[in-house]
Amino acid sequence: MIQLRDTVERTLAGLPKLEGAFSPAVRLAPTADGLTLGDIPAPALHRLLADATASEEAPDKKLDAAYLIGTFAFCLAEPLVGLALRGHWLCGADPAGVALTPRFEKWTEDGETGVEQVFDICLDPSLLAFDRHADATRFAQTVQDLITPLCVAINATTGLSRPALFMLVSDSFAYAFLAHGRQLEQQDHAMALALASFGQRGTRLFTKKLRFEHISLPEAPEIGEWIRVRGGCCRAYTRPGKPDYCTTCVLRDDQSRTERYRTYLRRIWRTQDKPQPKDICK
Repeated sequence: MIQLRDTVERTLAGLPKLEGAFSPAVRLAPTADGLTLGDIPAPALHRLLADATASEEAPDKKLDAAYLIGTFAFCLAEPLVGLALRGHWLCGADPAGVALTPRFEKWTEDGETGVEQVFDICLDPSLLAFDRHADATRFAQTVQDLITPLCVAINATTGLSRPALFMLVSDSFAYAFLAHGRQLEQQDHAMALALASFGQRGTRLFTKKLRFEHISLPEAPEIGEWIRVRGGCCRAYTRPGKPDYCTTCVLRDDQSRTERYRTYLRRIWRTQDKPQPKDICK
């Protein structure tokens, strides 16, 4: 890691913000302060779980759990996948080497408003190792090692199963591969690496349902985008008074998902020159 530190730091500084203000601020420094993945006290975890669903009415514990792990995993995936696709593959890490700092961002979408808890990330270079060569299996194993203490704690606190939590982690990382691949104009390569990391047996992050699908408009085949089809469930369908659920939800059939995304493409294409594809969760 000592030899790679300068190049990793420069790459981190140049990574695009995939989700604008909701993207994490990331720095490479000792993680002496704040919550680390290796030690999140119970009171802090309870607060993080409650804040994960701050904009929902009467959420249950499992919705808290799904929102928390999905959001945090994507905040972690943004820099780690961004580094990987630019030649710095995480190949070893101690959970104590990743610190998280929660914050809130306001959002407005389709007439609704709310706040979302997101996380800034601090990576301790003395507790991380990177390799210039892609090793999808080792990458997935390292991510598993990092995220396992948090998944175990969330499972014990909320009852959401560990396999369900791990699948949500895989979904978040797979989406980050797609989004960074889009930025680099290397979507095919990025999707292949995502499937090699999380679509192959060998770690708890394996999910056989994870896949990518290209959806275009019948009336304009040149208008289309790749989406990530979930392997796990974010449990958005359980929101009180909001029976609708994610476009990429595992509870949707292929036709329903395709038509919903086509509706999104038509709406966006009418309002701007080019859509900014996203992980629709409504």
